[in-house]
Amino acid sequence: MNMSRNTTLMSLISLCLLLVISGPVYGQLNTGTLSGTVTDTSGGVLPGVTITLTEVQTGQVRTTLTGDEGRYRASSLSVGTYQVAAELVGFQTLVQDGIFITVGSQRVLDAVLSPGNISERVTVTADAALVETTTTSVGGLVDEQQIRDLPLNGRDYVQLATLQAGVFKSRLGREYNVHRGSGTQLSINGARTDQNLFIQDGTNTNDFFNMTPGGVTGDSLGIEAIKEFKVLTHNFSAEYGQAGGAVITTVSKSGTNEFHGNVFEFHRNSALDARNFFDRDSSNPLERSKPPNFIKNQFGFTIGGPIVTDRSFFFGSYEGLRQSLATSTEFTVPTNEAKMGILPKGALGGSCNADFPEDLATGKCVKATPINPESIPFLDLYPDGNGRKLTSGGIEDGRQLFSRAIAEPTNQDQFTFKLDHTFSDSDTLFGRYLWDLSDNVGFNMNPDFGRTNRVKRQTITIQETHIFSPTMLLVARVGYNRAETGQVQSGPGIENFDPALSFVTGLPTGSLLVNDLGRTSNIGGSGASDLDRILNSFEYSGDLTVSRGRHSIQTGVNLRRLQANGINGVRRVGAFTLGGIDDLLLGNDGRLETQLPGSDAFRGYRQWIIGIYIQDDFQFRPNLTFNLGLRYEIATVLDEVNGKLSNAINPYSPTSTTEQVDKYYENPSFSNFGPRLGIAWDIFGDGKTAVRVGGGLFFDLFTPKIIFSSGWSGRPFLSRINVNPAPFPRGFEEFDQTALLTQTEEPPIQQDFTNAYLAQWNLSIQQEISNSTSVEVGYVGSKGTHLTRIQLLNMNASMLCPCPDDPNTSFDESSAPDGTKYFPPFAPGESNSKPNQLVNQMAMKSFDTDSSYHAFQLTLRRRFTDGLQFQVAYTFSKHLSMSAGQNGGSSGGLTTTMDPTNAGRDKGLSSFDVRNILAMNYTYDLPFGQGMGGFAGGLISGWQLGGIVSFADGHPELVNMGRSFGFQPSRSGGFTGADGNTDRPDIIPGRVFGQLDDWDPDTGIYDASALKQNEAGFFGTVPNNAGSYPGVAQFDLSFVKHTNIGEHADFQFRAEFFNIFNRANFGLPSRQAFRSSGPDSNFGRISTTDTTARQIQFGIKITF
Repeated sequence: MNMSRNTTLMSLISLCLLLVISGPVYGQLNTGTLSGTVTDTSGGVLPGVTITLTEVQTGQVRTTLTGDEGRYRASSLSVGTYQVAAELVGFQTLVQDGIFITVGSQRVLDAVLSPGNISERVTVTADAALVETTTTSVGGLVDEQQIRDLPLNGRDYVQLATLQAGVFKSRLGREYNVHRGSGTQLSINGARTDQNLFIQDGTNTNDFFNMTPGGVTGDSLGIEAIKEFKVLTHNFSAEYGQAGGAVITTVSKSGTNEFHGNVFEFHRNSALDARNFFDRDSSNPLERSKPPNFIKNQFGFTIGGPIVTDRSFFFGSYEGLRQSLATSTEFTVPTNEAKMGILPKGALGGSCNADFPEDLATGKCVKATPINPESIPFLDLYPDGNGRKLTSGGIEDGRQLFSRAIAEPTNQDQFTFKLDHTFSDSDTLFGRYLWDLSDNVGFNMNPDFGRTNRVKRQTITIQETHIFSPTMLLVARVGYNRAETGQVQSGPGIENFDPALSFVTGLPTGSLLVNDLGRTSNIGGSGASDLDRILNSFEYSGDLTVSRGRHSIQTGVNLRRLQANGINGVRRVGAFTLGGIDDLLLGNDGRLETQLPGSDAFRGYRQWIIGIYIQDDFQFRPNLTFNLGLRYEIATVLDEVNGKLSNAINPYSPTSTTEQVDKYYENPSFSNFGPRLGIAWDIFGDGKTAVRVGGGLFFDLFTPKIIFSSGWSGRPFLSRINVNPAPFPRGFEEFDQTALLTQTEEPPIQQDFTNAYLAQWNLSIQQEISNSTSVEVGYVGSKGTHLTRIQLLNMNASMLCPCPDDPNTSFDESSAPDGTKYFPPFAPGESNSKPNQLVNQMAMKSFDTDSSYHAFQLTLRRRFTDGLQFQVAYTFSKHLSMSAGQNGGSSGGLTTTMDPTNAGRDKGLSSFDVRNILAMNYTYDLPFGQGMGGFAGGLISGWQLGGIVSFADGHPELVNMGRSFGFQPSRSGGFTGADGNTDRPDIIPGRVFGQLDDWDPDTGIYDASALKQNEAGFFGTVPNNAGSYPGVAQFDLSFVKHTNIGEHADFQFRAEFFNIFNRANFGLPSRQAFRSSGPDSNFGRISTTDTTARQIQFGIKITF
């Protein structure tokens, strides 16, 4: 049956290709459109007018005719500057110069012909349109001038997307992470960071996780090879698909009839940097010190020109990055006394005990017996603390801060090459190739243990444009994208590992986490070795455009073949978790996460994605346009090349486990019809005032991003086990295979679900203020439905109150309101009360959460005129959700809902809720020295000022317990899965939890006195995302000096200042509210900044 359905599906695809010969999701993503109406001086329309468009730099010519209503339309025009001529016998020829076609633009250019001889030519310079009168998509253009002149830290062109309204740069996942992708992560108009689509010259370039393409630094290089790009933030037409969020499309530079290019070098080092707020002197960490060592060079060249004049052109580029960066990082370690078995009372809940009796002379708790010998090698991995000692409840607790800065080298190289060829006036072809390789070495707290990260990207695009007639055009495209991400453990502690430090015999040291020291203070390796993920994406597409009178119809089919291959070494070497320092000294049992011996970690997934659409831009009246579209988009069920598919057929059954299946899940995409509707009204018909309203449905398809963790795990192939209790450090190996199987963590996928989608709508008014300035105000809304979350299915048994009182607790359980969920104590002799005793946990990815987003947006733009351009974008919004994403790394927010049977309990402010965002950019050619000659004129003329200013509120974050304290030993075991992120404390009745008015990063941002440990057996009352990230303000500035070298070259000196006022934009506060001994004094403390301190970069560029 499945084979029959697939055969029918592929037959349908083939038929569509034969009938339409067309396609893509990306019809005109790397081109633009010019249309208009030609009339005579009396206002009568003129049919049969010949419209000739000539691209100035390449000499390429396009010809079309006006129809019966005097309208013409030229689609799929290459980005560039055009001269447009209108000719008709009996009328003078009108020539309009300076017509700019930008990526994705639909430019309107009308013409009025005067009676006369056709040989008479009237030439005028046309003004660029400021108001969009024919489409309802929301977004903005980043043009070549902004790309060239604005200061960019890291020279990452994706940063320029944040200049648009509604764009939020995620601060929780801004850098490379093998679990979430490599590039800058953007949440746009309420969409998750993995719901955006990045396109370069028409080819999808998203990485394995459907994230932003980028290198190991998180930056996307190649800005010198980019001509411009457009950010479609909302309600784009039916030609665009595979994106529930935004579309960012990039157009690369091409060669022209003249040789042109540049050579450049940009340099930064620590001598030019200001001190970071948390830079510490290792010899005296209580005092701040000079910045750690840092050196960075970015260099390269571009070259382009003709091969055959007016016919063939080439363009190539290279950019390299060499960086050695030492970042000040703060960890929490045991004090030297604690490592010797001498603990203050604060480490043991305020009093000594039998294992650690009190020394009456010192008042401290001293281990009664020698330290467990198997613990000593692990204790030796902790460096000696060099910062202040920490407290719990006002008394020392055996913890101390440790600061260090270790240089981490980074290398990156990127090459691009592009060929353009014109066969005739009816046929053009281009091909482009990109190769990008980057790697770096990072270190953990102990420099003997590190990791080597690697990202490699390759993209190929070949596109032909064929003109059948002045009113029919076909674009055919083949694209290939290969994205590789990987991480391996490295360093002396891995390469020459000590068997005494292994959790799994024969393998290197894994990760040891002592909960009371905090989640970032683990020692040893990362626990995740041999991670390698490769995406091969093959695209076959085209686009057919037909103009008929007032209709411009576009239709197409896009085929995309995905190959997602990888090795998942997560927890292969083991990750051991202990509660407190005392547990490590005693060698107590803890929790071990690892892979079952014999697990198979390789997978090779395959999938087809098909998009079919039709779009009609119908000019109902000269000043009223309807954008009508329908898109049908399906994705085949993921298959695995070796049949290694596993899922739980009935995950709610008390006897269910994952097992090999023939079909992973029921395909939810067969009903994915996405209508698009928009109305653009040029109110006065003069192109200066427009009202635009639109809406549509946009689907978030089931692709490998959803199963990159789940799809690799599960019996009978790869089984991750969570052994709790596990003897420290290697005792689990004494268990027999049958016993270990009951400790597996099964990650099923919901079998039958509805495809996730976003409904989007918008209303905006755009007004031209002057010949160079416009303003736009609008409302943007969206609602996400059937979004993913992680649902824990194998929790301990619960009941709904009224509840019996438990005499073993101080809380009166019977006082809980009726309907409250309660987890009773285990029966005598039981270690848990889970319904399924065959597995430890089932963390199912479900599709049953939703989100909502509402925003007021304002954009003020001035195009570059008289030496000045600027743009101001303001967003006031509110975003609600139940979960932040399916893979946990996309935003750093909640992925596993607290109550698996009631996802709505976690509905609240989203991790992407940033209430106020203001982004401004400007460039200004300083007017000094104009017309002056000699040395003085050369010195003071040619200066340009540029800048980017950004303000953003902080966004919400989780507040959690870190451990399941509410679920004490008599009722714990499996509620929180692998960590304590889901369990939350209680808010003390009558108190309000939030940020302190006058907070200090060293002492904490929150009012911790408003919280208490949640009662045993009950969920905590702190809501989802109750915490708050601090806001950010950034001022970047550049001074650029241009000096002519002869007639055809320019020497440019740049001085760029990032965070020029050296504002400390603080990073993520510690979210763990309690330790086993009581309140955690680290709660709310901040130990990092989210942006750099002031940095100064110098650059030299020669352009010819």
